Amino acid sequence: MPAPTGTIDGTIKDSVTKLGIVGAMVTTDTGHSTQTVTGGLFSLTVSITASAGITVTASGYEDGSDSNLNVTENQPTTSNVELVALPVVPVQHMNVDSINYGTSGGNGTRDLRVTLHVTNTDPLIGGDVNAVMEIELRRDGRIDSRGGPVSIVADGSITFVRKNHKAGNYTTVVILLEAEGREWDGTTIPNSYTKSK
Repeated sequence: MPAPTGTIDGTIKDSVTKLGIVGAMVTTDTGHSTQTVTGGLFSLTVSITASAGITVTASGYEDGSDSNLNVTENQPTTSNVELVALPVVPVQHMNVDSINYGTSGGNGTRDLRVTLHVTNTDPLIGGDVNAVMEIELRRDGRIDSRGGPVSIVADGSITFVRKNHKAGNYTTVVILLEAEGREWDGTTIPNSYTKSK
């Protein structure tokens, strides 16, 4: 003879908007589970026990639960749970706002120096953000070399030095800029530098 069963019916809602949450996972203590449908509604058939409980999980929400539910045979037991939304962490953006060139070394012109500066919604503070950058240096339209990935210093700047570089027209393309909790806009500002010696 099959064990007697009952149902747990209810609605899973957002605690603030009071709107039903679609796709929330409702799981009983005994391992039965289902997902909520339109309006946050769910229905579970479970074995009769002295008391039952459910756990509710949903993307973007803290877990919720309801315990000590008295499930009776052929009678629906109602369980409505409101979930608290997780705080939304705003994405901070960053970009390269300047690319400057210079020379150093023998007679002050031998080595090519490229300094880039990064800005974002919160200034890069030493030890606060582990940001790295990689660049591609082009001479007369062709790839000359790559630099990085290297860490950006506390003031948001980084300098790449290319020893004994030839004369020509140089441009720099940023190919990587990463920092935890920040997004790069993926662009490189127009830049060029003509090295005469």
